[in-house]
Amino acid sequence: MSETPESSGGKSSGFLLGIILGAIVGAAAAYLATDDKSNLRKQLLKKGKVILDHWEDFKDDSSEKAQEIKEAVVEKVESIPEAAQEVVENVKKTADKVEMQTHKQARNFFLSKGKPLAKK
Repeated sequence: MSETPESSGGKSSGFLLGIILGAIVGAAAAYLATDDKSNLRKQLLKKGKVILDHWEDFKDDSSEKAQEIKEAVVEKVESIPEAAQEVVENVKKTADKVEMQTHKQARNFFLSKGKPLAKK
């Protein structure tokens, strides 16, 4: 199955979320592991601001992707009645052709050179 832009968007979003969560866990572990908490606290606040900036980008990208997917689904759903009508028309045409062929074959089976095979 080929990968479409819609299906690959979830993978990159999940990856970005994993990076953000990993950064938060790593920052918490570093904070708990050091003695110089004031300097580390400043660094963590700076890093936290960077993470929040990326979080906003992630939210924006996710919203845009969700809107694209929604529009694609709506377009597909709206086209279903047209496609269904086309299928119905094709089935009717095929049924008419089969009926005509059946009559022709029946006529050929019961008639020989335009005359009935069975005598009255």
